[in-house]
Amino acid sequence: MEKRRWSIVFRCLCASATLFLFLAASAVPSLAAAPKYKLLWLFPISPPGGTFYAFTAAKELGFWSQEGLEVDFKGTGGSGAAVQLMIAGHASAGIPSMPATLNAVGRGQKLHGFYQYSTGTLFFLKVMKNSPVQSVKDLKGKNIGITEPGGGEVPMVKAALQGAGLDPDKDVRLIPIGEGSPATFDAIKSGRVAAYSSNFQDSLAVELAGVPLRDITPAEYGAFPAQMMVATPDALKKNREALIILARGVAKASLWCQSKPDQCEAMHRNISQEEWATPQVAKPLLTRAHQITKLPAAGRIGEPNKENLTKYLTFLKSINPKFQAPKVEEFLVTDMLDEINKFDREAVLKINYTKK
Repeated sequence: MEKRRWSIVFRCLCASATLFLFLAASAVPSLAAAPKYKLLWLFPISPPGGTFYAFTAAKELGFWSQEGLEVDFKGTGGSGAAVQLMIAGHASAGIPSMPATLNAVGRGQKLHGFYQYSTGTLFFLKVMKNSPVQSVKDLKGKNIGITEPGGGEVPMVKAALQGAGLDPDKDVRLIPIGEGSPATFDAIKSGRVAAYSSNFQDSLAVELAGVPLRDITPAEYGAFPAQMMVATPDALKKNREALIILARGVAKASLWCQSKPDQCEAMHRNISQEEWATPQVAKPLLTRAHQITKLPAAGRIGEPNKENLTKYLTFLKSINPKFQAPKVEEFLVTDMLDEINKFDREAVLKINYTKK
């Protein structure tokens, strides 16, 4: 009898202990698996905004986390600053403008482009609609407004001036007037600058402020590569697998957004509420971004157009004989593209965005 009583007590204690352990385990939140890879990714602007819609969409749709990648975004003070930070080893990789990238490569810096994100001009050179200036050559002796000395538009402006036979250091004066702020509007309206060069968003902000502009950007800029994913040789070697996953996520997000523009817009309205507080700016910016990142009808997503890059390098060399053009086959790294494009496109297109 005594033995039986102790047996019952023992079973009760065991049951209680089991229940306690179960409840304790339930009370502790499950720990998410630590990411296998981490990257610090540089954008020339902060926040990345609609121009880089595919990056924010890739993050929001979980394309990176699904493959064990954690990406931290960092904005810089222009493409020139982004290039310098990469060269100094302070970031894994980034997406500066091609003028700033090739300007650095032409000075002997080691950088590689491994995924072409956009084609066409990112920066514009514009004058007031009623300005007597009809072309770049008419800017001789005048002031040109830029966002800041390190802005990505500066190499483009200098190249355009040289292409028109002008010396950017002697024949004009580049004046920083900001990124579409009231000071920018005043400098243009007052005539303190005869032209303004900046990106699409800043130019749009000026026009929406009641300052109509006319584009005098050289036509040949429309076919040039605009932005590529860029990394130093060391960073590319060290982070190869992580960068493949990153680019694959961007490729997926580009396909998804361009196939489902309404859902893509709804997503960005939700996750970029500050930007979309002024939809008259945000919507045209997203539309423009879709245009310059249009996917090829066939072939690999992110495939650099070697012919257009060669033409661009030839153009830069023609207007600046001192420019040391890199060899296309040395600058481009394309052996990652097959892996970047290794995903189920139909599965991506079945995804529907649900507001979190």
